[in-house]
Amino acid sequence: MKPKFILWLALVLIGVLSVYADSMIFPVTPISLDQGQFVFSVSTNLTQEGISFHVTITAKTGVIYPDSQAHLNTVTTTPNSGTIQPVKSVILKKNDHFWTADFVATPELLKTPGVCFVFIAQGHTIKNGKAIPMPSADFYEIKLQDFLKP
Repeated sequence: MKPKFILWLALVLIGVLSVYADSMIFPVTPISLDQGQFVFSVSTNLTQEGISFHVTITAKTGVIYPDSQAHLNTVTTTPNSGTIQPVKSVILKKNDHFWTADFVATPELLKTPGVCFVFIAQGHTIKNGKAIPMPSADFYEIKLQDFLKP
């Protein structure tokens, strides 16, 4: 092969692969519940243990892939990167088109800087009618403090 063709092929492959490796962070707030591929609903109630949260995640089209996940995390973001640290597991009720999560945030947890409910939707591509996981994911960040009633 000619060196120019190899260089061209390498640049094309880098460009194509980088498209598939992109991940996005979507902030979900009380005034922006419709984000990316999903619509969110968040409700809260005061309990003896803290604040109970009920989160519903609904796919706008298609299904929520079973390798998606959600957790309570601390999230730290900078203009160029982000760090997610798990804090607590969340039990999810899963359906093809919507998922729900119910959890209680204790007063101590709510004092934790950056505490969020994070829904992670693994990227997929369709090949021969099958969904194939990609090396990317979209992160939907719900800051618990944003949903506390004044």
